[in-house]
Amino acid sequence: QQPSYYGDSYAYGGGLPAQCPATPLPTPVPSPAPSISSQPSACFDKKLWTFEPPDNAFPNPPDWTNGDCRDLSTNLVVPCVNKNWKIASDQKDTGSFSLKSPSLDALGSGNTNTYRGSARLTVCPTSPARALRFRAFPGAVRPFDRLVVLVDGVFAFQVRDANKVGEEWITVPSAGGFALTAGGHTIDFQYEFNPFKEDLSMVPFDPDRDGAV
Repeated sequence: QQPSYYGDSYAYGGGLPAQCPATPLPTPVPSPAPSISSQPSACFDKKLWTFEPPDNAFPNPPDWTNGDCRDLSTNLVVPCVNKNWKIASDQKDTGSFSLKSPSLDALGSGNTNTYRGSARLTVCPTSPARALRFRAFPGAVRPFDRLVVLVDGVFAFQVRDANKVGEEWITVPSAGGFALTAGGHTIDFQYEFNPFKEDLSMVPFDPDRDGAV
C-alpha cells in the first residue's frame, strides 16, 4: 500500500507519497514558478506527483520503481520474477487503494525454487532523518511466503505472518518505525515465495494465508 507522509514518518494510507522539497533556485527571480522540466530539484514536488488517478499505476518513477531482489542468505543480487506489484482497490486500509505484491504461487508449483518480486521507494538526498513505518495486510505465512524490507540493500525487518483468517491491517515494523538517517535511501519491499526452498507440497495448507501482501 502506498506510503503517505505524516510529520517525520512514512506511513501507508492511500494518500500522497513521502516527498522532499525541491532544491531552491540559485537566485530569486520575479517570475512564475518553474515547471518540473526546468526546476533543478532532488525530487519531485509532492503536489505534482501522486498515485491518485489518473496516475495510480505501478511503477511510477522516479519515486516508485521495481527494486533489486536479494538472496538474504548470501546478500547477493538475484533475478526478480514477475516484478510488477499492482494498485489494488479491493484491499485497502484508510485510503482508497493499496500497493499489492504479485502472486507467485503458480511459478513455484512443483519445484523448490525461491521466487521474488520487489517494489522500491527512493528517498531523495535532501531528506532529513525520520522513521519508516507503514500499514500492511499480513497475508503471507512462512514457509510459503514472506515480505521483507531492505534499506540500502541491507535487511531491515520483515512483516509478521498472518495469524488468522481475514487478518486486520497492522503497523509495520512498529508504531515507532524504523529509523532512517538523513539523506537518500532505497527502500525495497521484497515479497518472497518459498524463501526456504522447501517442498511445499508436503506442507499442510494454511487457511490464514492470502498468497500476497
